[in-house]
Amino acid sequence: MSEDKLLIENEKLNSLITEIESSIKDGRFRHVLNLIGNNKEIESYSKEIRSKLISYEITCALRLEDYNLLLNLLNEKRSLNQADADNDSSILFYEAIAFEALDEVEYAIASLNKIQDNISRHSLINKYLKLALLYLKNNEYDKAKSAYDYAALVDFNHKNEMFSLVESDLYYATGNYTESLRSFEKFFLSSTNKYKYIDRYILIEMKLNHLDEAYEFYTQYKDKDDIKLSSTNKYRFYKASLELLKKLDREIEARDIEKELENIKPHYSLKEEKELSGIISSITKLSLMPLTRYDAAKNIIHKFYKLIKGLDINPFFYIEKENGKYKFYEALDSRMREKELSYEDISSNNLEEYF
Repeated sequence: MSEDKLLIENEKLNSLITEIESSIKDGRFRHVLNLIGNNKEIESYSKEIRSKLISYEITCALRLEDYNLLLNLLNEKRSLNQADADNDSSILFYEAIAFEALDEVEYAIASLNKIQDNISRHSLINKYLKLALLYLKNNEYDKAKSAYDYAALVDFNHKNEMFSLVESDLYYATGNYTESLRSFEKFFLSSTNKYKYIDRYILIEMKLNHLDEAYEFYTQYKDKDDIKLSSTNKYRFYKASLELLKKLDREIEARDIEKELENIKPHYSLKEEKELSGIISSITKLSLMPLTRYDAAKNIIHKFYKLIKGLDINPFFYIEKENGKYKFYEALDSRMREKELSYEDISSNNLEEYF
């Protein structure tokens, strides 16, 4: 490439980045995604520049709360930076945010657990406090308590405001609703992120049978103009509120909230693809494991039937020779049925009784 052409290309790229950064500052996130998505020269950019552009897209996806797009972008960045991807705590952290927002708690937990502990003290505390909240959401109290205790060892003064929220959830999980409310109120009075968790107050007050207080809180925050709930937080708030409205027999309000919930319900669009990919991966690994041939085949068949569940596929068979005999395995579902055949049985072509 000539020096003049290289200079022009650099000017065009600098102009693009300037427009992207200006648009992000102005809140024009969809415009940024279109700018980058419609750029036909992106494949000619260096890996570093492409990674930078994906980072801009990640910022926009987060601000737009488009978590399915965010997961796609994170996978792009992972593919681009393959050498460092497995240990990239920022990718895993954003992945956990996306999965939590899509109500895929187990995937969120798995992403956080992949983050190594050789991160900053602040990030380490956040990791384990977030894990505690997710484990509680997944009804895994012991793991939640262990995660909380680990965070407390790192931050024994409990300077992180999230300690009070986790404590509230721990008390709630054990049925100590009075202490749960006390810890939540402490969190609510001191936190800058309190509006993200306002569903907790309604849930706790319902357990204490303080339905009037819960309803007053609901009406105060449902249409509060000076706070803006993300779709994820609004979904949690409305879900708790719906339970309250049904307890109070407020049918009209409950129907309105049900409609709202349907509009903002999280949906992980790639869930089926991810699950199928996981099954295929496990089948591949099983075929390489040092198992007996029967055990390997049995496990592979079990996985295979999960993969083809619901499809109109005929059963299949597996035959091996052993000590002059043939072992025949018939798979009609996820189990294998074993039968032993002699050579005479097979060569007679009269096997109806076995099938």
